[in-house]
Amino acid sequence: MIISFIRTIILYFAVIVSMRIMGKRQIGEMQPFELVVTLMLSDLAAVPMQETGIPLLAGLVPVCTLLVLEVVLSFISMKSKRARAFLLGRPAIIIRGGKLDRAEMQRLRINIDDIEDELRKKDIKSVDEVEIAILETDGNISAFPKSDNASLPYTFISDGRIIEENLGKCGVSKKQLRKMLGAVRPEDVFLATYTRDGGLTVQKK
Repeated sequence: MIISFIRTIILYFAVIVSMRIMGKRQIGEMQPFELVVTLMLSDLAAVPMQETGIPLLAGLVPVCTLLVLEVVLSFISMKSKRARAFLLGRPAIIIRGGKLDRAEMQRLRINIDDIEDELRKKDIKSVDEVEIAILETDGNISAFPKSDNASLPYTFISDGRIIEENLGKCGVSKKQLRKMLGAVRPEDVFLATYTRDGGLTVQKK
């Protein structure tokens, strides 16, 4: 009995430390690989708690391995756009100018009821009121009413990399972007966002 008690305490703190290192996101805000790691942590810790015949290390080693894997994947996704797209997916536009993108909805397997439910939570009564709605990588929907279209932010530079797709959406060329930046080089910019009414906002590294 005492051995089970001590093993449970050790594994409990091992999982708590692991979750603290992973971050403080709520379940609904987790990315897919983060959720998988969280579920696996609970299963791996539960078995040694219940079976005293299993060595304690049989639970601690997999927990530590998953923790290291999660930290490494998070670091890689932070540094590499391709890795981030592979691990997390990409945000998808599901409403443009008050019109649903049926092809994108079919690809994402999301229905009209789901979209309307999310819009109501944001006090938007109808799809017609939305200029653009984006399904984020964590499953939440970001919606911008038509009246807010002028202030819709576009990321022009992320961690020193120019997002050419967003430049094209705003009709801005690389030459114009460099002119906006002035003496600041794109590779020295951590984040640069652009709005049609507010211009370019730059945060250096």
